[in-house]
Amino acid sequence: MPPKSTNDAKVRRGLQSTNALGFPCVILCGGRSKRMGQDKVTLPFGNGLLVQFCFQSMQKYFSEVFVCVKWDNGATSIPKQNIIAESNTPIDKTNTSLFSPLFGIKRAFEVLDSPFIAFMSVDSPFLNGRYFAELFTHLEEKNAQVAYISQILSHQESKEHFLLSIWCKDTVEAIEKALQKGEFKIASLIHTLNSTHINVRDKLLSINCNTKEEYQNALKILECLDSKASFQKQSL
Repeated sequence: MPPKSTNDAKVRRGLQSTNALGFPCVILCGGRSKRMGQDKVTLPFGNGLLVQFCFQSMQKYFSEVFVCVKWDNGATSIPKQNIIAESNTPIDKTNTSLFSPLFGIKRAFEVLDSPFIAFMSVDSPFLNGRYFAELFTHLEEKNAQVAYISQILSHQESKEHFLLSIWCKDTVEAIEKALQKGEFKIASLIHTLNSTHINVRDKLLSINCNTKEEYQNALKILECLDSKASFQKQSL
């Protein structure tokens, strides 16, 4: 049974009365996890798995949250109705041409009835969901097809986070053409679209879980954040 559709009226309002964005968020989990050496989705994080941490975090900001996987092997512990599978059968992980986030973005628009979808990568657990409200406002103001986060690192340096973004449904045709041509890099496609970005100063955006070392560092930061939150709660 496909996930329920997003109401267009809610999308136009942007934020609903519950402060939840009126279009879906999809967590992309279709990578090979080559540098990690194991599926990042099943990494322990917080009180559950990494994917569950991201899922619950985005539920604070979106009325609907979904997880997009290459194929559903039941390892995510996410409700079935919230899982989008790119394939019904296991994928050959040695075939690198099958592993582009563009496949997940395309599949999400095929499954979800929404003119806009927010995307994030499962290896970015400290993403603040509030940025998506600003992204959506910027997307509409600029009448753009894609809006993404640009992280300010210094006065002269920034990092573009193309997987932390909002896409319009009218990008699907361009995505399909890129995939047909074997052009799998998301950056290359975005630069051909009508795109915009917001500038963000947030050191936590640099904390990813792509390697074992980065994962261990993320666990330490999570522990520090939990301790800080606990202290502030006790001080109230």
